[in-house]
Amino acid sequence: MGSSEGTPSTAAGSGISTNTCWAPAESAHHFVLVHGIGHGSWCWYRIRTLLESSGHRVSCVDLASAGVDRTDANTLESFGEYNRPLIDLMASLPENEQVMKMLLYSYVLPTND
Repeated sequence: MGSSEGTPSTAAGSGISTNTCWAPAESAHHFVLVHGIGHGSWCWYRIRTLLESSGHRVSCVDLASAGVDRTDANTLESFGEYNRPLIDLMASLPENEQVMKMLLYSYVLPTND
């Protein structure tokens, strides 16, 4: 099915070479990108663009009270509530779909809620 070699290119305006993120379609992955405290899913815009242009599926989520989520941070009583949008996203994926990569940083904790 064609060549497995990628052609290096530069994402428009970014000056970042996409050849390090290139993957042939048959080995594309689903990435879930989760922001850290004080940020929102917007912080992944460059990485998301590079991954998508390399043929990967990318999901970004705003945790409770972050980004475009309108939840008042003062009403959150647990990390489970803070992480609820991520848990809901993962639960909404089709049974046969696997998330191959999840990138997290700063203050996202696993919960048993």
